[in-house]
Amino acid sequence: MNRMVYGVGFVSSAWRRPLPTGPVGLPTNLLCEGELAAAYADFAVADPNPSASYLLAYARVIEQLHRRGPFLPMRYACLLPSKDAISDLLRARGREFLAMLEDVSGCDEFGLRILAGAPAPLAGTRCEPETPLSVEQAEGGPGARYLAGRQARYAQRDARRANAQDTAERFLAAFQGLYTSCRRAAPVDSDSMVSLCFLVRRQCQGRFRKTFRELQQDISDKLLLTGPWPPYHFVAASAADVASGANAAAATLAAYGQRASGEFES
Repeated sequence: MNRMVYGVGFVSSAWRRPLPTGPVGLPTNLLCEGELAAAYADFAVADPNPSASYLLAYARVIEQLHRRGPFLPMRYACLLPSKDAISDLLRARGREFLAMLEDVSGCDEFGLRILAGAPAPLAGTRCEPETPLSVEQAEGGPGARYLAGRQARYAQRDARRANAQDTAERFLAAFQGLYTSCRRAAPVDSDSMVSLCFLVRRQCQGRFRKTFRELQQDISDKLLLTGPWPPYHFVAASAADVASGANAAAATLAAYGQRASGEFES
């Protein structure tokens, strides 16, 4: 029987309360080793193509454990062959886990997505694209017209990317002092999107949201702020990747996205 590890936290009195039930009704168990506690469930085989309801149940376990104290989510389908293997992991990576738990203590993750449209042509700014040849202006045959169209398309794409990056820099400046760490996430489905993840202390989260709303009024780009989440993007890959599987952050955020509005606000 394999054990699927949800993540690692500090040993504390919070773990004495009943642990949440996971996917397909499986109970969550706890294994302690020194100062660390690993939450896991007994799985024969993890579903490689989980349903939305399965991922929601998985996400709820991690969220409830995160509420009890600092918690490092592992990758989805992190399977270890035995409880002894979990103990070995905690002993081998104990210092690394303890350091990361200190870093995320008292914090939640917030995500900011910026989807930029084409910027207004302002002379002298780095967002101003080179003026492409239109199809009508292109001389020659079909090949020239095709190249002119491609030039226009790439010029607009580059302009949107630059515009999204400028907006991101504005938010980073406005959020100074309100977050402890920031990481850039891979774009989800657009080459004109910037996705940032912030680790925000709980006492700063009201001001963080307020700053977002104030700056949002002056920005024409489409914006989406989500959170609070467990610190999915602030667990080092070397610590989270102890077994093969899809990224827990991507799987969980995709399934649990209804916490946000689900739509960009312009």
